Amino acid sequence: MKESKYQWHDLRKNPDDLPKKDGSNETEYVLVAIGCPDWHTWEQAYYDYGKRMWSTYDQNVFAWKYVEPFPDDMWN
Repeated sequence: MKESKYQWHDLRKNPDDLPKKDGSNETEYVLVAIGCPDWHTWEQAYYDYGKRMWSTYDQNVFAWKYVEPFPDDMWN
């Protein structure tokens, strides 16, 4: 089972389920789905808690997830 950190977080079901802040008012970059489930695009973005906005042009983010790191031995 994947660590829950790398699961999709559905903002339609829980709009307060946002990524954790880093040292500032912003989060690290995450993968977001923009649009609607039937027609969407993916983009890397961060959430700015000070502005209460995503870093995307289109603010219609409906899901997000942390990007899984590559395995340590991937490049060997």
